[in-house]
Amino acid sequence: MHKRLDIAEYLDNEEIVAEYLNMVCESDDPALFLRAIGHIARSKGMSQIAEKTGLGRESLYKALDEKTRQTNGTLRC
Repeated sequence: MHKRLDIAEYLDNEEIVAEYLNMVCESDDPALFLRAIGHIARSKGMSQIAEKTGLGRESLYKALDEKTRQTNGTLRC
């Protein structure tokens, strides 16, 4: 059985995170951007992100879920 690739495991420094976001922003795909933000949040730790933003972990997971439909318009880089 193959282990599924988890991009969050490779986002281990700020330079890599910045390059990843730049690459994603070039695609102009809001769904891909949202997925990338989720990867970055997981790489930093959802608890840490929740604490810094004042949001609950469950709310973050829900907001960053790939299946979540955005209702506030398009996300842009």
